Amino acid sequence: MDVKPSIVFVDDQNNILQGFRRQLRNLESEWNIHYSIGGKETLRLMESTPIDVIVSDTNMPGMRGTELLKEVQNLYPQTTRLVLSGGGSRSDDISILLRTSHQFFSKPFDIDKLKKTVDRLLMLRERVGDKKLVTLVSSISKLPCSPHIYAAFKKEREGSSADLDKMGAYIAQDPGLTAKMLQSLNSTYFGVNKAGIHPFKAAQSMGPGTINYLFDEDAHFHTIEQNHPNYAFLAKVYKQSLHAACLLEALAAAENLPESLKNIAYTTGMLGNAGTIILACGLPEAYAKLTPDFKSPAQQEQVEKKALGATHAAVGAYFLGLWGFPEATCTAVGYCQMPDKAMSGGAAQKAPDLTALLHVTQALVQADDIETQKSFLNMPHLESLGLGDKVQKWHDLDRNEIRILPALQNWTF
Repeated sequence: MDVKPSIVFVDDQNNILQGFRRQLRNLESEWNIHYSIGGKETLRLMESTPIDVIVSDTNMPGMRGTELLKEVQNLYPQTTRLVLSGGGSRSDDISILLRTSHQFFSKPFDIDKLKKTVDRLLMLRERVGDKKLVTLVSSISKLPCSPHIYAAFKKEREGSSADLDKMGAYIAQDPGLTAKMLQSLNSTYFGVNKAGIHPFKAAQSMGPGTINYLFDEDAHFHTIEQNHPNYAFLAKVYKQSLHAACLLEALAAAENLPESLKNIAYTTGMLGNAGTIILACGLPEAYAKLTPDFKSPAQQEQVEKKALGATHAAVGAYFLGLWGFPEATCTAVGYCQMPDKAMSGGAAQKAPDLTALLHVTQALVQADDIETQKSFLNMPHLESLGLGDKVQKWHDLDRNEIRILPALQNWTF
């Protein structure tokens, strides 16, 4: 960024803010840092000073942190909202935080982790570029759910003998349920951090009590109505999301990716089209005019960039970054159609990685015959990774093992 980002730290205790000031002194050359006592002072500051990121305590007298973040969400939705808490948040506070904040950090916080998080979010935001789209993404508190999957999940959860395995299976079939479930685990809302893990495992980790609490309010969820301009298009996208999740997980295992990447492959595939969902739902009429021109994954990005100023890949990566998903997931989603541009540790990838495999996955999912699939692929890049001759094998794996899975065969939007 050419202009230094502005960040405000909010607490009701001046000694805490002074401690922040000492810890953050070395970052003053990179950030415009403000320190604010309480919510009212923060809102007065934001009236005259554009703020990119707010980092607020929750347990403050007067205007509580939850109230402040809700006001910031309403007045300045483009601002990244991070929570900093020493614990002890009330249950109703946590429910509100899941709707009004992006990520949650526990005290004492790790300066290096916070800096890395903020820098990554600002980089992902810059890739989106368009201010209206940045505001759209930052204001999202939920991805819509499949009507059928959400109804089945809700019926199971509210039943007299709710089955945790069945609830986890429903969550794992839907991008909206998966995203909200993992947002809570990506940070430390519930005292653990298991960023990006398989949603079924996430459900097992949380247990029935937390599942019931997290999913108790319909305010956390909504479904796509049949009269939506993009209903048929989104029905296809949602099924492809489940298909991509299953296939990417299989490819990650087949190519023996590191365990850390295998663990997040399913979720990365499931949310690979999060940006498409956001654009189709956030700009329904405008996006409906574009979808007939989506003849290939790459062409979809070209059409989006020309008409909207940003691609679904950039939008999706920014959204996932805001919600605390792993860097490898954000990179894979953001560079899915240009895997040769993906960066890791400051250098382009030169080994089989999650980005390349998501690129392959999207091609296999969006076409049936291998020649069309190959036309969707960046074959020179795959060949540079030693993967060029594996496309037929992957096609066969998809055809013979993934597409026949009962979850896909029986899936209903």
